[in-house]
Amino acid sequence: MARTAIQSLSLLFTLTLAFCIVSGAAAQPVTVATSLGATGQGLLVRQGGACWLLTAAHLMADDGAFEVRLEGQPPVTGDGEAAQPFWEGLDLAIGFVRGGAGEACTLRLDEIARGTVSLSGTTRYRLAYVARSGAASYPGMRLTDVPDHKTFSADFSRDARAFQGRSGAFLLDGERPVGMAYLADGENGHRFIRIEEITMNARRWLAERGDAFRGTAAPEPVPQPAGYELVVVESTLAPAEIGQDVSDVLEDGRPFLFRGNGRIVLRVADGSLQKLRGLRILSDGEEAVPRGISVDIDRRFEGPLDYNWFASGPMDPAGEFDTGLRAEREMRRIVISISSAWGEGPRRIDRIEVY
Repeated sequence: MARTAIQSLSLLFTLTLAFCIVSGAAAQPVTVATSLGATGQGLLVRQGGACWLLTAAHLMADDGAFEVRLEGQPPVTGDGEAAQPFWEGLDLAIGFVRGGAGEACTLRLDEIARGTVSLSGTTRYRLAYVARSGAASYPGMRLTDVPDHKTFSADFSRDARAFQGRSGAFLLDGERPVGMAYLADGENGHRFIRIEEITMNARRWLAERGDAFRGTAAPEPVPQPAGYELVVVESTLAPAEIGQDVSDVLEDGRPFLFRGNGRIVLRVADGSLQKLRGLRILSDGEEAVPRGISVDIDRRFEGPLDYNWFASGPMDPAGEFDTGLRAEREMRRIVISISSAWGEGPRRIDRIEVY
């Protein structure tokens, strides 16, 4: 009797553990916007040490650059590049996600790829929808048709209506994704790609091409003559368009476009105290060139900034600001303040170097 009880408890523990493993992380729906103005929805998943966006391929038909926003006040944002690697009948795109959203990504693709989803007409599903503001809604839906093993249809239970901005939205059973909306189905519903079809093809593509695509979507850092790595930890500069990330000032081949004045705070990546002898900022494009530049340094790793002047002056109208070689100063943080520009419209920084 005792042995039977122990076996029962052991089985219960195993089942509970399995359930926790499968459902340990909540689904992370996002709103998606491309640099050409297409908008929709998507889901963040983690695979191979990186964060990936799953969304409808037709959103990315003309441009792979995108921005995402996670539910929250304020929303956590990120950006990246997407590929549409599948055949015409599979309306699925996969994007590499950078920024805060990429770091906040927790739901593992392998978790939602386990087993087969049992679709039921009696289950009340929820369709995830995240607004640009970060507010989220989850209107209820009921299954209406399962024509094959790849797709199904569902209608809203109450007053919600289908509209184009829901392309890429994921239908949830509790927290488990069961499908992705890719087409409006009448006025009151959507057609969905089954989650099994999505995960099977996404896992295969990521295993074969994920690392290579991630390498092209994540540019190499700007080589720093000083010999230590920097990261951007704060900025008050407003990005000029979707897909712009202030961290691009430290990445090769990705200019940062912004509007107005403000500052960028850089920090030594490993937190060590380093020596600064000079700093160079380059702007090489048709956009406005920053003009008034001030550079301050701070020996502290975090907390309120303790401004200590290092250099200041105008950037050349041709797009170069260089402090020249100066007496070395120890620092952990660098504050670059921009107070004006040569010309109107969006301003541009291509790279920042320290030596």
